[in-house]
Amino acid sequence: ENLETTSPAPPTETATAGFACCNARDAESAATCALCQRPICKNCRGIVNAKPVCADCRAKVVSELETEKAAPARLPPAVAGGVAAAILCGAAWAIMVVVTNFEIGYAAVGVGFATGYGVLLGAGRKRGIHLQWVAVGCSVLGLILGKYFIVVHAIVTHVEGAEGLSYFDPRLFPIFFEVLPKVLSPFDALWAFIALRIAWRIPRPTRSGP
Repeated sequence: ENLETTSPAPPTETATAGFACCNARDAESAATCALCQRPICKNCRGIVNAKPVCADCRAKVVSELETEKAAPARLPPAVAGGVAAAILCGAAWAIMVVVTNFEIGYAAVGVGFATGYGVLLGAGRKRGIHLQWVAVGCSVLGLILGKYFIVVHAIVTHVEGAEGLSYFDPRLFPIFFEVLPKVLSPFDALWAFIALRIAWRIPRPTRSGP
């Protein structure tokens, strides 16, 4: 977060803008706090997300943001939550395609939602930039797994000699990566972009200020 401040002088009044905001009040820069409407000036204000705020409100915002941050111990369960969501969503997406016999590209958006919230819940609803990257990584995993199950199902059901192969037969892995570029479309790229953007935003730190 963008947090800046000057060295604030102790506020002397908390009521209306007609009172001095601090002992070194600067009349030319007089304004009001964007959060509580308390009088402020350049000598006692802080800046939170490009908004002028009083020293008390800035301190509260900083405290809330620190409380929200995920500790390193939260990372493993966050990864576990995201990976679990990726596996479940990838399988669910493939099942939808197999059952309906229709490529449901927009289902990829659900992968982004599920993996993002899987990371968020795994982290105990904590947020942070590192959790955003975890969510994006898990979303990519879910999208790849979905495509893998769809492509491999088509192989084992329609390719002669592949009947009866396990979906996780190692011989299918190189075939999948060879076939994958041929089955992707611009719409796949669009849905994937939306999914990754959603996954990125869900565990994003809360923006301070109005």
